[in-house]
Amino acid sequence: MVTHKLTKRQKDVYGFLRETIARHGYGPTVREIGAHFGIKSPNGVMCHLYALRWKGFITWIPYTRRTIKLVHNTGSLIEFMRAEADMLEPDERLLFVSKILVAFKGELQQLAQDQASASKDGPELEAGAAIEGATADATN
Repeated sequence: MVTHKLTKRQKDVYGFLRETIARHGYGPTVREIGAHFGIKSPNGVMCHLYALRWKGFITWIPYTRRTIKLVHNTGSLIEFMRAEADMLEPDERLLFVSKILVAFKGELQQLAQDQASASKDGPELEAGAAIEGATADATN
């Protein structure tokens, strides 16, 4: 599960996206979001959208209007990654998944080191096994 918390403004933007998509069947434009919240700069809106995307709440097709999608099961990183991969061309998906695996392997190694320093009872072995298992599972 994604544990990132949303700021009040991010919650408001997410709520607006959810309402707009429910009402119209498609997401608002960056300008419509800005107009609704009184944000004059499209870059200001994009900062909120990138934060929501990074936290796993939404996704979109870059450089295309009205393609914002809510990630089902908000908070599910797997759903977020699937939604992102679905928007890529088939030949780009493998590269995307490879980059994700490399990033997760680094995160898992850091987690293992943190766990090992917190408890000296041999968690290195457990964490090392988790890293190898996660990498093997993801590549199959």
